Amino acid sequence: MRLLTVHGKSPFEKIIRMLALALVLLVVGWAFWKNNQNMLERLNADKAYWDETGEVDPELRAYAKDFIRTMAEQFGIQARLRIRRSVPDRPDAAQQHLFLGIAPGQRAVVFVPPAEWPEAKASELRNYLEEKHFARHWDANWRGGFKSALVLIWNQQRDRGASLEQALHEDAVLLDETGTLTPQDRAFVQRFAQALERDYAQQAVIRVFQDKIIIPELDNQTLFLGISPAREQAVVSFPPIMRRALGKGFDRTLVNTHFPEGFGTGDWPHGLKTALIHIWQQLAGEEFK
Repeated sequence: MRLLTVHGKSPFEKIIRMLALALVLLVVGWAFWKNNQNMLERLNADKAYWDETGEVDPELRAYAKDFIRTMAEQFGIQARLRIRRSVPDRPDAAQQHLFLGIAPGQRAVVFVPPAEWPEAKASELRNYLEEKHFARHWDANWRGGFKSALVLIWNQQRDRGASLEQALHEDAVLLDETGTLTPQDRAFVQRFAQALERDYAQQAVIRVFQDKIIIPELDNQTLFLGISPAREQAVVSFPPIMRRALGKGFDRTLVNTHFPEGFGTGDWPHGLKTALIHIWQQLAGEEFK
């Protein structure tokens, strides 16, 4: 304690020296804290996931880590997620790298998509996430906003041809992971789905996969059509009412005969469209255009 004793020739000088000592201790303490913070940042800089706040529950943490893993496995994208107390630094865009950082206490978001994304698409999603998406979640439930942001990013990466509006819906009618379908193809599929719902109260879920076909959970009013051009595979599942109307074996004909012909010619998008035409003709007795 004697080391901290302050001496002075007068009370005023003693006060000045005490203030100077306090300032030195304050600066040393701040430097120590800053050094520890910088060291912590360096230690976590290369981690894919870092929650500095400790406010993410185990379920959401597992979801975020699964997002990171599957982005790498399915798309070769190295994703980094940050939940910080202060506003995250914005990294430079890089090929096959994605960054999402949020600071709930500061109500700040930093999103950097992979450099290979088209600039228009990258800017649209960046502006939406940073300026609009989280704005409605800060007061209510920023964790829910974080999770739905990951879903949105996933949908945009999975279906590069989808608009932001389409990607906002996890249950979108059409998702094309290959990015092969043209705007005209996509519009045709959308018209088919709208007509199916309008005339028969049935939903359509159509997916084009880069690799393995993944069948989602379906109810008894949903048609599922999944295609994997790389594997030359197709899966068709009709709801009960459509199965009866289309007749026995119609789904097998599509899977075993129709789609293999499209894979063989290399024009599977045309095969998808003609499959929908055949389905409509069988249901309605007229050609769908």
